[in-house]
Amino acid sequence: MEGVNPIIIGLDSYFKRLVPDSSVPVEVTQRYFKPVVIRRNDYVLRQGSHVRPIFYVHNGYFRLFREEPDGSAFTRAISTRGKFLVDVFQFMGDGLAQQNIQAITDCEIAMIYREDIHKLYEEHPGFKDIEIKLLEDVVIQLAKRNESLLTLNADYRYKKLMRDHPDLIRSVPVKDIASLLGITPQSLSRLRSSELKGIRNG
Repeated sequence: MEGVNPIIIGLDSYFKRLVPDSSVPVEVTQRYFKPVVIRRNDYVLRQGSHVRPIFYVHNGYFRLFREEPDGSAFTRAISTRGKFLVDVFQFMGDGLAQQNIQAITDCEIAMIYREDIHKLYEEHPGFKDIEIKLLEDVVIQLAKRNESLLTLNADYRYKKLMRDHPDLIRSVPVKDIASLLGITPQSLSRLRSSELKGIRNG
């Protein structure tokens, strides 16, 4: 696609996987979604903010987390390449952001804000089907994580995460992985040590 940013090409491919019969031209997508480079530790969204961004992760890792009054932080999601990330309840409503979204690594994203999505609807109503599907995808991923916290033990959650996303352990700090799994960093270290012993003894 000559003249189209590679990040937008990746985003367009994601839309076509999500809604195979989508008729939204890549040129329209490129007009509304802004390719952005986010540096490690920078924020895309701050808890308490009025802005409502939603973005596609082309490369890199983000964490979506909530800061509690006692200073603790609870990680609800770690993004992976080729997925959307959003504070879904704030995005769909009118309130303040309930989560922070922070880059764990240097990242490349394609971003749009809620008010610009309304303009995109006006130009191309077919985008509404894409938005519904991608928000469903985000909600399903959060629901799966919550279900695993309730039904799976820590060892199984860790092994499943490493099976599904083996690159996380190399790119994401231990404290963030532990928070995502609902355990302490010390417990995660014990799980990793046990796994390594099992590999050596196997």
